[in-house]
This record gives sequence, structure tokens and C-alpha cells, in this order.
Amino acid sequence: MLVLLVLLKIVTAPKAPTDLPTTIAIKKGWNLIGASTAAKGVTEIPVAAFLYGTRWTALYSYSPDPAVGYQFARPSTGSLGSVTAVTVSAKWGAAVVTVGRAYWLYAESEGVISP
Repeated sequence: MLVLLVLLKIVTAPKAPTDLPTTIAIKKGWNLIGASTAAKGVTEIPVAAFLYGTRWTALYSYSPDPAVGYQFARPSTGSLGSVTAVTVSAKWGAAVVTVGRAYWLYAESEGVISP
């Protein structure tokens, strides 16, 4: 009986948090996106700045805490792609996205987010 043993070693370069992509491509409709930034030490980004130049109408976040549940944000001026003001649900608090969390974004057109 002949037994052939082959050992493979796969070597990859370690990924640093700064290796994140600098842009996030979005499609028209619902997109599941992660909040990220290449800036060191940044943990929160204002929604208006994060979605700057994006034509969007809704942004949802979810917390497993039953006291929080779903939170939403939307442009508060009534126009698509507002970059000056954002209305958020009472449970969201400040109009910021947290780096490392995921969000459902409804986009009115294709675009790119450049955090």
C-alpha cells in the first residue's frame, strides 16, 4: 500500500485595518454596506460626510439590544442626496455611522462612497 502525503503551506500577507478599500461601490436600491475609513483613530463619521455626493433616501442600522432595535436616518431637507442635514430616529442619537458596523442604505442611483 502506497500512501502519498502532500503538505501545502499557504502564505499571505497580513492585512492591516488601513488596507481597507477607500471607496464603496453602491447600486440603485438597497445596499448592505460597512462603515470604514482609512483615517487612523476615527470611530465615528457624520452620516452627511460619509454619504457625501450619494443620492440616498434611507439608512438603517440594527442593534441586537431589544431596547434599541432598528434605527434610521434620512436626508432631512426632503431632497435626495442631502449633504447638509440628516434626520435620525430617536434611538439613533447623533447622526453618525460607527466604523466597523454595517448599514442598509437605499440609494436612488449607482454611485461611490469615499469615506
